Amino acid sequence: MSFLRRLSTAALLSLTMGLCLLDAHTTLHQPASSPALIEARTQEHAGQALHTISQDIASNGAAPTARALSQQNGWQNVTRALALGQPEVAPVLSSLIPASSSQTTALLRRSMKTALPHHPSVVLSALREQTDSPVAPRDVCSAKGMSRTWRKNATQAVATVHDIRLSSRARQCLSLLQNG
Repeated sequence: MSFLRRLSTAALLSLTMGLCLLDAHTTLHQPASSPALIEARTQEHAGQALHTISQDIASNGAAPTARALSQQNGWQNVTRALALGQPEVAPVLSSLIPASSSQTTALLRRSMKTALPHHPSVVLSALREQTDSPVAPRDVCSAKGMSRTWRKNATQAVATVHDIRLSSRARQCLSLLQNG
């Protein structure tokens, strides 16, 4: 049964990528699309991939899903959804990070750090507050290795987060940004 589930996941991802390629091929012969239309299509494709990944986590568990994403180069769907600021990516990241390899965890940490100034609520939602978490506020909100502009923009962005569920993580992140 697990083999069938993995096979169906691979088929769905292949279908999604095939549709993306078909869409790209057909748009070459059409007039240029507006940037808003292109972004809408990208958001839709990322949303479909996230939905499939969420279903896989629910039916197979996080560890097998993380392994399947690594084998199928599916992490780009997760990082793309994060870059687009899709709120649905937060629970997916939260579930998959503890089950991912150290190399994938580093990729996700960098992606979350890059997305912080643009989508602070999504990034903070995906973070775990436990100190033993592979990706915690100390990792994402640290200005180490980042530019002053990033630090300034991240600080301003995190300061705009007023969701009560994220208040502790936002305070911790602001403290790290201001003192780091």
